[in-house]
Amino acid sequence: MNNRTFRLSIGFVLLATLFASFSLVAQAQIATNYGFANAAFQSTWSRTDQLIASSKVSRSWYWGPKPLSDGTREPYVEAPDGTGYRLVQYFDKGRMEINNPNGNKSNLFYVTAGLLARELIEGRYQIGNNSFKPLEPAQIPLASDLDDGNAPTYASFHNAIATTSASFVGSIVEASIARDGSITSNGTGFASKGVTEFAYEPATKHNIPDVFWRFLNTTGPVLINGKQVNARLTDPYNYATGYPISEAYWAKVKINGVQGVDVLIQVYERRVLTYQPDGRTGYKVQMGNIGHHYYEWRYARGGQNP
Repeated sequence: MNNRTFRLSIGFVLLATLFASFSLVAQAQIATNYGFANAAFQSTWSRTDQLIASSKVSRSWYWGPKPLSDGTREPYVEAPDGTGYRLVQYFDKGRMEINNPNGNKSNLFYVTAGLLARELIEGRYQIGNNSFKPLEPAQIPLASDLDDGNAPTYASFHNAIATTSASFVGSIVEASIARDGSITSNGTGFASKGVTEFAYEPATKHNIPDVFWRFLNTTGPVLINGKQVNARLTDPYNYATGYPISEAYWAKVKINGVQGVDVLIQVYERRVLTYQPDGRTGYKVQMGNIGHHYYEWRYARGGQNP
């Protein structure tokens, strides 16, 4: 074997070893099962989702089947312990936070959830009560397959959350939103879906459709201190979602590879709610995967859109 052939052989071996190492790292990341970063996070998750995970109830997830990330420390200017950071953990459907680790652990708001929807739409993430870092509004579809090039994204709702509404309780919900953010109010064909405005939230001046109001005020089996009881899944209704910051709009999107699926979308401070009239019972209303979207936007993409 001449020297050139020997060097080439060594080079191929090194490349093969390198690619094998990358493959092992990727497999390790995919196989990682993150535990709960704090007992309070697990308790919050268990209330609504433990019974789903153990197949004791059939309903859509409030957080997701398990943590999406490990616990991490994110900047929080007003952290009471003086560190300038708070403990957070991401889930498919949202993020949990502990702003004051020395607070009352029995208080419902010992664990809070970030204003993820507002940050994704406005293009900035919060590092303190009144402190922000700028990023681009997220061009990530909020209620469809991620490769759906026609569906509305978080950025599509930029103008929608900048306006408020009068009460239209009792009226039919038929307005639709396009990817460019344009809104069509009449003649959309969605009036036949029979969704009506049921409540009006004066705190943010937006209507809430009946399908979402029922979901937010659902009563059913939950776990409290390890004991199964019948209670409201979230109390108050806006604990997980926050208040609505947009009206509800229809869109035709791609779901599981199927084009033209009718979906009603409403953005709340912390979550996105979707209603699919043709979805299966118990899953027609769901919380969007905003925790997953936010984590990708802030960390994997660094705020940059594809």
